[in-house]
Amino acid sequence: MFTKDQLETQLRGHAKSAIFERDFVLAFNKYLNEKKEGANKTYAEQKDWTEYRLTPAFESKIKPFTVEGDDAKLHKAKWASFLKDAAFYYDLPTLQEQREMRFKLQHRYDDLFADQWRAPLQSRRDLITWVCERRNNYLAEREVAEDQLEDCQNYNQLLKKYGPDYEALKGKLGHVRGLFEE
Repeated sequence: MFTKDQLETQLRGHAKSAIFERDFVLAFNKYLNEKKEGANKTYAEQKDWTEYRLTPAFESKIKPFTVEGDDAKLHKAKWASFLKDAAFYYDLPTLQEQREMRFKLQHRYDDLFADQWRAPLQSRRDLITWVCERRNNYLAEREVAEDQLEDCQNYNQLLKKYGPDYEALKGKLGHVRGLFEE
């Protein structure tokens, strides 16, 4: 037979085992119920997004681009700014410069287009010609007089009107060989 101490130790072991099994079954059933309830939910519905926050780099919003004195109907000033940005673009841009220009154009001028658009960023000539054609199409849709449309095939005229002033630079940098044709 067992002594009183041995019976108490054995009884204590059985009690601990029974309590553990009961708690384990309750915890496992709770886990299964949570899984069953979340089976039809998406990941976004399951997460509590109040716990998360944006990093400081993404917390600030980009301010919308506006041009002073722009009219709401034709956006002439915004189109002029678009042509100026295109005229100051690189003749032969690198991939990084193309990426930066794509972001700049999408941020500033996306509201001028009703549908998707993809500007050719291979060269300044391609970009300024494309922007000029889009501007003419935009104005033609709004039935503007022909004299307000640009001649998009005359690249030099577009550069002279919207691009950098090389004559002003010639006086400052004329002594540097190879910059200007004599």
